[in-house]
Parts: sequence; structure tokens; C-alpha cells
Amino acid sequence: MEFDPFVAAAIAAMLGVSPAGVPADRPDLHGDLPGLPAALGRGVARIHATPIPAGAAPFDIQAAIRDRLAAGLVMTRSMPQPYDRYSAQELGELFERLPGGDGGAGAPTCVVGRLTLDRILLAGGEVCGIGGGELGLLVDPHLDLAVLHHSIHTSLGPEAVFGFYEAYGSDPSLVLLDRYVMAAHLLGWMPNVS
Repeated sequence: MEFDPFVAAAIAAMLGVSPAGVPADRPDLHGDLPGLPAALGRGVARIHATPIPAGAAPFDIQAAIRDRLAAGLVMTRSMPQPYDRYSAQELGELFERLPGGDGGAGAPTCVVGRLTLDRILLAGGEVCGIGGGELGLLVDPHLDLAVLHHSIHTSLGPEAVFGFYEAYGSDPSLVLLDRYVMAAHLLGWMPNVS
């Protein structure tokens, strides 16, 4: 899977990347655990508001999933329920049939991809950059929201998820969020623990 360098550059420019940022999952370094969900919401809203750069190509999520399936990279036995009940091929077919795959997905947006707490950098109580490898896709923003929702819930608890969405400025479509949780599992972006 290839990330889009045009989208990555646009996100970096929007955030004004700062080398002094510390990972969001390290409150011992940034010292603002109570303010973290709101900072994340504001930061992700800014990322998702990034103007689409010239030359950016939409990410074909179904093709990326098919490539991982063909390469044998999807291991469903280590996934949580209910995904562990299905073969990798069955999950791929289910994903293609879920609502949103028929053009009902959200408008293509600049997203990070594999957006987890440990990748988000903070400085001065605000998101200032993204670390931890490649980034930048042009796809439905629910892909970022699904991964980060899981990361926040797992690390900070369910109340933090509400604080995140309040600062983000809108609630996700639950149908699309469900679709992109499955996509994140198929892409290998969710921790797979049974």
C-alpha cells in the first residue's frame, strides 16, 4: 500500500510540523491528560479540513484490501470477535458489501491513515505533527476516525471518545464507522488480540 506524498505534504503544512512535539500517548511528557481528547479532536478536524492538493489520487481501499488478502497478510484468528469467526476471504467479501461501498461513503478527504495515539505529536496542548512512518491518503475520513476511536477508547476510556468527537465538531456515521473498523482490521491497522 502506498501513501500519497501530496496529501502527506498538505497535512504537514496544515499542522506546521514541529520537531518538538511529544507523542499523545505519553501524558508523562505532555502533561495534559484531561485536555488530550479535545486537543485530538481539534487536531484531527484541522487535518480533515486540509484542502485536497493538486496531484493527489483517491485511495482505493478495496484494492488495498484485495492486495493484502492475495498476499495472505490477513489473519482473522487473531482478530477480536466477531471478525475471528470468518475467513480472510469472507471478511473481504463482507467489507465490499457493507453500506458505503456502493458510493455511499463520505467525500474523499485528506486523512493520515493508521492514525493512532502514539503517532500524534503534541506541543503546547495542540496537535503539531504526525510521527511513526508514512501518512497521507485521500479517502473517507471515517477511516481515520475508526482507528483513532479504537485507540482513544483502548488507551483513555469511553468518556475520552465523547470528548474527542465534541471537539472534532461532528459525530461520525455509525454505519460508516463500522465499515471502516472492518477496513482497519483488514489493512492491519488495528491491534489484533483475541
